[in-house]
Amino acid sequence: MIDYGDNTLDNPGDKKIIGNNTPRYSYGLTGAFEYKGIDFQMFLQGIGKRDYMVDGVHFWGFTSEWDVPVKASLDYWTESNKNAYFPRPNWNHGGNRQSSDRYLQNAAYMRLKNVTLGYTFPKNLLSDLGIQKLRIYVVGENLLTFTNLIDSYDPETMNNMTYPISKKYSIGFNVTF
Repeated sequence: MIDYGDNTLDNPGDKKIIGNNTPRYSYGLTGAFEYKGIDFQMFLQGIGKRDYMVDGVHFWGFTSEWDVPVKASLDYWTESNKNAYFPRPNWNHGGNRQSSDRYLQNAAYMRLKNVTLGYTFPKNLLSDLGIQKLRIYVVGENLLTFTNLIDSYDPETMNNMTYPISKKYSIGFNVTF
């Protein structure tokens, strides 16, 4: 819905609803194969479409003399950085922090949640040892994330003030006697 207004400060007529922070097109993809004792499994998960208007001190960086900015918010306007992403810091009057499509973030993402790679030894190599089955494996969790969201935010939690989602690596083996 567009309000055409009357070109005054009270009713400029150039405002419209932008973005939708509802996650749309949630998906997950699982794949696996096994060949000559080698097995592989993976799980991809993500959101295909989501808009997000990030706000607050953790996005804007300098909103008062007490704030500690994240690295991404250091790209602010100065005489020597006129093509900056953020406006000039302004502590007294709030600066230019209006919602606009310039700061609307694409919060769609795809994350490689789990990968398992294993090898099961042939039975003829194990029979002399009294072992029926021996499998070794490596597991990785949260290994890759593909997103256009500003770097300091995690697209799954939509927050930069939570613990980051940890990458985990495990090595193990299964033995059946």
